[in-house]
Amino acid sequence: AVFERPVLEEIRDLAIDHDLFVISDEIYEKIIYDHEHISMGSLPGMEERTVTINGFSKAYAMTGWRLGYLTGPKETMKWV
Repeated sequence: AVFERPVLEEIRDLAIDHDLFVISDEIYEKIIYDHEHISMGSLPGMEERTVTINGFSKAYAMTGWRLGYLTGPKETMKWV
């Protein structure tokens, strides 16, 4: 699902209140037409507690290539 800002802010508040990480699959970021894409990691307080998964298959018609990436806080990514 693609969430709008109010829902993302609720998730952010829960993550901060309970000291949680959020894994955000943002594969559809380039093909959202109803509203703007907002990355969970861009919200205040979420940069150091968000791991983002993305890829190229949906937005760039590269379905057979299976190329993707994972990004997040440096201290977390060193364990991936």
